[in-house]
Amino acid sequence: MTDDQEVALREYAVRHGRRWKSILSDVWMGGPPHDDGGILRGLRNTHGPTWLQSYRLPKADMGSGPDGSMAVSSEHTGKV
Repeated sequence: MTDDQEVALREYAVRHGRRWKSILSDVWMGGPPHDDGGILRGLRNTHGPTWLQSYRLPKADMGSGPDGSMAVSSEHTGKV
């Protein structure tokens, strides 16, 4: 997996909280919120929805948020 793919997954997880994989799986099957973008859609095409079920985000150096989501630095989100 590329760094960009990992960052995209981590950002999606932060945006959607601890149910992020369930939400992304639904999106990959055509459901709302249709926010999987190019990198995540590419992962669906190359790895498939079954892969997502067993995927685990690497431990973040900065710890996790209060909802169990992984922290992402502003460097990757574009927010300050």
